[in-house]
Order: sequence, then structure tokens, then C-alpha cells
Amino acid sequence: MMTIKLKGDVTMYEIIFLFMIYSIIGWCWETSFVSISQKKLINRGFLYGPYIPIYGFGVIVIVLSMNFLANFINFNSIWNIPIAIIYISIVASVWEYIVSYSLELVFNTHWWDYSYKKFNLHGRIAIDYSIGWGIGGYILWMYINKYILIFMHALSNTRLEVYLAIFYTIFIIDTFVTIRELITLRTIIKRLSTLSSELGDLAVYSVDILNEGISFSKTKLQNRVLYLRKKAEVTLSESQQNLLDRYNSLLVKSINVSRFFITYPKASSKTFTKIIKILRYKRRNKQ
Repeated sequence: MMTIKLKGDVTMYEIIFLFMIYSIIGWCWETSFVSISQKKLINRGFLYGPYIPIYGFGVIVIVLSMNFLANFINFNSIWNIPIAIIYISIVASVWEYIVSYSLELVFNTHWWDYSYKKFNLHGRIAIDYSIGWGIGGYILWMYINKYILIFMHALSNTRLEVYLAIFYTIFIIDTFVTIRELITLRTIIKRLSTLSSELGDLAVYSVDILNEGISFSKTKLQNRVLYLRKKAEVTLSESQQNLLDRYNSLLVKSINVSRFFITYPKASSKTFTKIIKILRYKRRNKQ
């Protein structure tokens, strides 16, 4: 077995294995929590598979840094436990903030929002969650991580390599597909925003209409256009009709890549608020 040593006497093989395990554990936790709160099964996370790499990366950073700090601080002492919890809370919060900020920078979308909680920072992190990450992270590092490593070393080299090969092959393919979907979704949202500005009232995406349960299928959208034309006594130009067809075509296309707005039901955007409402509605109703 490869034995590349890193800080804290953790090998590269152990890092790769722990990332896999904690990504899966993170998915189990997030999916269970959200599914219970939403009262239906929701595959939490951006990827299709049962893993959330944010957890994997976060826990790896905590494990490595805590192993390093343990050379200078006795965390077995009850007096130093609060120091460990505070430190892990800070690490987890910084990581969560960076991920939230980066995703919003790329997609102009706030994927989770803690603004409704007291002592939050820009809605990206909240003190109660941070403390929870600190306590949970300490328990993982102090008590659970060693058993995961014991399990890993109990596996034969061949079996371990097969497990890792299968996981990372699926993970890499999944990541590639998801990134492509996110890029497509970002493009669709921007195009819809541009078309909405050009179409004006013909875009038909007010919150009131959504609440009435009116779909955005081509037929009903055309009926709405006929109503507007009759009411305003105007005739659509060929260019307006083309814009309208493109708008509807993009809405239909969005169904295949807008699963992220179901996975993150509180996702919001200052720039694309109404468009996100439409895409979420379209995805739920598959219309």
C-alpha cells in the first residue's frame, strides 16, 4: 500500500479514503435532514450520487489541522476541549462561507440562506450551525475517525483499491456531468433574463400567476399572448414572436437541468428571483 506521509502522520491513501467516507456521510446527514423537514425524499447535493464533496474537503482540513495542533495542545484535557470546538467551528464556518460566496459569484444565486437566524453573517453562516459543526467535528476527529481508519486498514490492498477506483471513477464522471449541467443552467438563466427584458409583459412570469398554478407550456403561454394582444389591441411583430418562441423553448429546456432548485428549495437570487421561481415551478410540474 502507498505510504506517502503527510502532516499528522496521515498517508495519502488515508486522505483519499477519508474524503470518500466523509463525502458519503455528509450526503446521508444532509439528505436525511432535508428530507425530514420537506417530508419527502430529496437527493441533497449538487451531484447525482450519494456524496457531498464539501463535507469531504471540510473534514479532511479539520483532521489534518487538528492532528497538527495535537502536537502542541493536549486535547484529551477537558479544559482544552472548548478550544478544539471553537477552532473546528471557525474552520467549518470559513469553509462554508467560501463555498457559498464562490457559488453565488459564479451563478448569481444564493444556494442556502441563514438570514432568518440570529447572529448570521450575510446569510451564509449562522452561529448555531457553526457551533454544531464544531461539536460534530470534534466528535468525528476525536472518537470516530480512528475507527474509520481501523476499518480501512482491515481491508486488503486489492479490495481497498477496487473500492477507491469504483468510487472515484463514478465521482469524476458525475462531477463532469454536473458541471456541464450547471454551465447550461447558467446560460439558460441569463438568456431568459435578456429575453424577459425584451418581451416585457409577454414574458408572463408574475408571482400571482405562479400561485394560480398556470403552467408555462407553449399552449397556455400563447393563450396569454392572445389575451394581451386583444386587450391592448396590438399585433406581435415577427421578431416579437421569435423572441416569444425562444423564451418558451428555453423554459422547456430548463427542465432537464434545473434539479438544483428542487435540491435547494431556499435558493434565491437578487438578479434572477422571478426566473428561478419559474424554473422551480417548471421542474416540479415537468411542464
